[in-house]
Amino acid sequence: LRRVLQRFGSLTFSLLRQVGRLFRRTLLLGGRRDRASDKEMPVDGITPNSTENTSANTGRAGLVYLADNGLAPFVSFSQSFQPQSGVDRSGGRFKPTQGEQYEIGIRYQPPGSDTLLSATIYQLTQQNVLSTDPVDTNFSVQTGEIRSRGMELEADDGDRRVRVSLLCRCAGFVAGSGRLCRGCRQRAGQPRV
Repeated sequence: LRRVLQRFGSLTFSLLRQVGRLFRRTLLLGGRRDRASDKEMPVDGITPNSTENTSANTGRAGLVYLADNGLAPFVSFSQSFQPQSGVDRSGGRFKPTQGEQYEIGIRYQPPGSDTLLSATIYQLTQQNVLSTDPVDTNFSVQTGEIRSRGMELEADDGDRRVRVSLLCRCAGFVAGSGRLCRGCRQRAGQPRV
């Protein structure tokens, strides 16, 4: 059994810019640079310290059309990067969790009103997600891919907000496709597709 003391730090730089408005369309672009350092210092006095540095560039983009009647259809795309600290049962470090989200929707604000109504559908896919190790529950494993799909309806009148969310989360099966997500195929001993 190995006992370790871990230090984890992160540094982030980000930029979000409204690129412009042209013919009632607004384009938003964003970029981000993340760096993380994970230092492992075993307490046995024999094993040397080790450091692992990870970094990633992520981005996001969005486009909205602002109509005179208060309707505003939009689309967006974003990426995520989340370093993971810790080690698996065999002492291997975890890869960062990475994700992508696609979103499409519509907002409506009646002219002269504070009321805002919105409807959005989205898909979020994450890779290298941690879950409990089935062999030893004191450890975690990275299972591959999780996909969430959902729809969100929201009404906001300025004083109070009502939100309804419908979510289909794939923690092992891609709903409607008849295929297992990548991590679940590996656990089930099936080939990767």
